[in-house]
Amino acid sequence: MANEMNNQPKGVVMNGFFSRIGVLVMLVVCVGWAGVALGEGAAATQPATQPAVEAEGSGKCEACGKDGGAATQPASQPAGSCGTKKSCGKDGDAVKKAAHHHKHHGKHHGKHAWKKIDAAVAVLHPTEGNTTRGVVRFTRTENGVKVVADVEGLTPGAMHAIHIHEFGDGTASNGTSAGGHYNPAGHAHGAPADAERHAGDLGNLQADGEGRAHYELEVDNISICGHKSPILGRGVIVHAKADDFGQPTGNAGARIACGVIGIANPAAQ
Repeated sequence: MANEMNNQPKGVVMNGFFSRIGVLVMLVVCVGWAGVALGEGAAATQPATQPAVEAEGSGKCEACGKDGGAATQPASQPAGSCGTKKSCGKDGDAVKKAAHHHKHHGKHHGKHAWKKIDAAVAVLHPTEGNTTRGVVRFTRTENGVKVVADVEGLTPGAMHAIHIHEFGDGTASNGTSAGGHYNPAGHAHGAPADAERHAGDLGNLQADGEGRAHYELEVDNISICGHKSPILGRGVIVHAKADDFGQPTGNAGARIACGVIGIANPAAQ
């Protein structure tokens, strides 16, 4: 090979050398242009879900759900707001913080509001054909609940059963919509002094010669709105006869007055 090249004229050898150099240069240039073309193609086929830099923060406003407009929203605008405020004028982060504050503190304040209920009251109205009426007050004490009842329109000199019933519903003219005795623990019926009794077993009213009765009792098996057999929203029933503490409900007869236990106005106590 060397002899052949030595035998060739110098001009021919030099021309061959520069021809090879030219081919290499052309290859380098072509490869460079191919890379540029591939990069532009990738940018053109970028998925629609990939946000462009100029449109950062665009889309729906988290405060109001409206589209703030990608074209008018600056790229530096934080996510969660409309940016140009053309949609709602609200800041999404501020709205979220306000909602969280309301939710958290609403629960907190609501829990304490229930704890502050120290008194309840039931206004007794006569059932159809009767004249018995009155007021029964319930006050939270250290050991339970104090019950104070003032009732009139009773049979003079007679005893009348008084119970807390399951529902605060006085829609039935005979009081039966109040349901049965309030007894969430499922105990047998009994007197207020019995260890096992209904939560609603309050005993008997004793009427005087004019058919009026004043009754006070403290019980430890109920609460106004606590965890132990809460009575708020329940019913109070006065019966035509005395509670003999027999089963299942004391044989107290018809319902002559009905009331609903509600939150008492502290200023009226």
